Amino acid sequence: MNETSTNSSPAPVLGGIRVLDLSHQYSGANAAAILADLGADVVSVEHPKGSPVRTMLPKKDGTSLWW
Repeated sequence: MNETSTNSSPAPVLGGIRVLDLSHQYSGANAAAILADLGADVVSVEHPKGSPVRTMLPKKDGTSLWW
């Protein structure tokens, strides 16, 4: 008997695609997050001191709420 699983989810839309994120503002980080949510393998390259998004206001306990 050949059974089909009803709990299997479809393959990610961007599965198998690698994206290089060289952005340095919030819109780029947001776009990279959306691409990752769609299944892309996102590689983010940041400045050695970190992304400016990490220091954007507003903050809670020293961490940007955008991050």
